Amino acid sequence: MSLLDIKKLTMRFGGLLAVKDVDFSLEEGRICSIIGPNGAGKTTIFNAVTGIYEPTSGDILYAGREQRRPFTWRVAAACLAIGLATAAAVALIAANVDSLWRATIKRNAGRADQPFTYAAAWRDGWAYLRGDLALDRLRVRRGERWAVVSADGLTQLAEADSRPKAEQLREDLTAAAALLAAAEQPSDLARRQGEAWVLADGDGRVLLSEENEARLQLRLSRLAAVARASAARRRNVWLALLGGLAAGAAGTYAVWNRSRRTPDVISLSGIARTFQNIRLFHNMTVLENVLVGMDRRFSSNPLPMMLRLPGVRRAERAAAARAVELLGFVGLAEERNELAKNLPYGDQRRLEIARALATEPKLLLLDEPAAGMCPSESVALNGLIRRIRESGVTVLLIEHHMRVVMDISDRIGVLDYGAKIAEGTPAEVRANPRVIEAYLGKEELG
Repeated sequence: MSLLDIKKLTMRFGGLLAVKDVDFSLEEGRICSIIGPNGAGKTTIFNAVTGIYEPTSGDILYAGREQRRPFTWRVAAACLAIGLATAAAVALIAANVDSLWRATIKRNAGRADQPFTYAAAWRDGWAYLRGDLALDRLRVRRGERWAVVSADGLTQLAEADSRPKAEQLREDLTAAAALLAAAEQPSDLARRQGEAWVLADGDGRVLLSEENEARLQLRLSRLAAVARASAARRRNVWLALLGGLAAGAAGTYAVWNRSRRTPDVISLSGIARTFQNIRLFHNMTVLENVLVGMDRRFSSNPLPMMLRLPGVRRAERAAAARAVELLGFVGLAEERNELAKNLPYGDQRRLEIARALATEPKLLLLDEPAAGMCPSESVALNGLIRRIRESGVTVLLIEHHMRVVMDISDRIGVLDYGAKIAEGTPAEVRANPRVIEAYLGKEELG
C-alpha cells in the first residue's frame, strides 16, 4: 500500500525552479532514499512534504489524501465573529465617531432634566444611524427652550419654548424632509397660503410656514441638505457594514487557509522529520529534548496543568518513561541527564531521531542522517534505521553517503537539477547511465 504519493510536484521561488514535475511513491513498511548532487532539490521536497513550503503545483498525498486542517463550524464562527467586529469598526468610521459621540454620550450627559442612561444613549445612537432629527435642550437665562437639530447636532432647524412643541416640530420637519427627498425640485413645493408661504403635505397639513418665500426657501434648502446628508450617512454605514463583514470574514478565512498545511498539521497526521543541520535545544537535557517531541500528546487544557491534578502527573510520568524507552532504542539512555550540547556529533544525530520518533510517526523523513559520521557510526546508523522500520515506521531519507544508501534502501529516487532522472532498486540505480553522468560527469570527445 502506498503511504506517500508525490505527484507532479513543482517548487518555484521567483525565477528559480527548484523542483520540476517530480513523481515519487513510497510504500508502507519500506526504506526509500532520495539522492542527487548538491542543489538537486532533495531537501526542498522534504520541506514541501512536511508543510514548511507550500507546493507551487502538484499534489502530496499521505495515506491517500492531502493533509490539511479541516474546515469546521468553529472556523466558520471565527470568520463570522471577526467579520462582524470588522464591520462594526468600519461602520463607526463611516458614521463619523465624533458626531456619533455628540449624538449619544454628550447629548445625554448634558441633560439636566434626566440622568444619563446607556439605554438612552443606545436609542439615540440608533436614531443617529437612521438619520432621525433630534432634540437639544438649550440653556437660556429664563425658562427653557428646545431646538430641533440634525442627527449629528451640527445644524439647528427650529426652536420651541417647550418640549411638547419641539416634539411636534420634529414630527413636522421629519415629514417635510421626506417630501423634499422625494421631490425632483424641492423649491417647487413652496406655495402661498394667505399672507404666508408654506410647505404642506398631501393632506393639506402645513409642515413649514414663513412670512416670505425667501425665508421658507432657505429653511427648505437647509432641511434638504440635512436629509441628503442623512441619506448619504445611512448608505455609507450600510456599505461599510457589508464591506467590513465581507472583508473581515474573507481575510480571516484567507489567513486560516494559509495555515491549513503547516508543519504542526503535518506532524499531527503522522509525519516526522530530522534536519540536515541539527536543530536540538542545546541547553536542555537529552530527556527534555525527547519530551518536547511528545508535547502534542499532552492535554491542551491549562487549568489541570496549573492545578497539577493527578491525571496530569500520571501523564507526565508516562511521557518520561516513554522518553527513556526511546533513548534506550537509539542508544542514549545513559546520557538522559546530559545537556544536548555536550553530546558528540553522532549522538546528537541519534537524539534528533529519538525526538522525531517521540511524535509517534508512521512516516519518518531523515535528512542526511549520516552526515559527519565516521564509518563505525554509519554502520550503527544503518542498524538503527532498520530497527525503526521493524517497529512499523516507514522511512524516507536523503543521503550523500552512498554506502549507507545502497545498504539499507529498498528503492531509490535520483534527482538532478530539480527533476527526477531515475528510480529503482539500488542495483538498477547504480547501473543507470544518467545517474553516473549526474555524479561523475560526461566525457566529451574533442
